[in-house]
Amino acid sequence: MSVLRGERKPGKKWSQKDRSLALALTLYEADLCQGCGQPMSLSSGEHPHDYEVKNTRCMACAEIEEFQDSGKAKALDSGTKTYVVVDE
Repeated sequence: MSVLRGERKPGKKWSQKDRSLALALTLYEADLCQGCGQPMSLSSGEHPHDYEVKNTRCMACAEIEEFQDSGKAKALDSGTKTYVVVDE
């Protein structure tokens, strides 16, 4: 973070603020549900918070699913990743 702020050169030791931010991110990510991504500290226990289920449609994901369903993905070599780019 301090590199982005111009406070230290790349490759130099992390500042105390960098270490604190990294620790905070680690703790935050450790609290997330692996299924829905919501914080477990809010969504579990005796009195979980109320949630409303919503849907959204991602056209990029739809294109990938259509490609995979077409059978074209089966012809790809093992380890090949499918991604989308904006059609210009």
